[in-house]
Amino acid sequence: MRCLLGSAILVAALSSCATSDHANLSASPSPGLAPASGTGVFAPPTFRPVDGWFTATGSVAFASEEIPRSWASNLPFVEQDDLIGAAPDQLIPESFVTDPSQTLRQLRPDQIVIVAALDLPTMIPAPAGNPNFPDATLPLDLSRFDGQERWEGQLPQTTLRYRGLFRVNDQYVRVDVYFGADARIWGKNATQIELDRMFVPNG
Repeated sequence: MRCLLGSAILVAALSSCATSDHANLSASPSPGLAPASGTGVFAPPTFRPVDGWFTATGSVAFASEEIPRSWASNLPFVEQDDLIGAAPDQLIPESFVTDPSQTLRQLRPDQIVIVAALDLPTMIPAPAGNPNFPDATLPLDLSRFDGQERWEGQLPQTTLRYRGLFRVNDQYVRVDVYFGADARIWGKNATQIELDRMFVPNG
């Protein structure tokens, strides 16, 4: 769900949304704001297809209660019955949840899962100067992410999460990287290479 933002409380609301694991977003845009694509569809961040990685991409309609998001993993997603198309590069149904929760519940020790989302897609362009979303350019640098071993809503199989909140291409971007028990030891370089392949649409 999207945060319903009035212009008079914009700064306070942004701070609240940025600190939530699952930001609440409104179904309607703020006055004067339009979809990024200009077609009534919000495009998500995407990952360039490459051998050895699996991706799922989810655009959302202008009035959707969901947010645009994409997933990437070095192993197939458990949500095969829900995704559209065949692996390795699939589509996320618009009504589907933001995170690959089934995959995270069954996260394998050698697995890496990346979730990239636009938490406030109606805010175009996203205002600069928000301390919760510092300006960044692509490719994103994993060393700027916040490494976390404990967080709200953590599942037992997810032993380490790296979270990055940035303003990229005039959009507020959230990227969460989940590491399995073994992948947390060797997986940071592989994750950075995949982040190098991430694209964020212009706001």
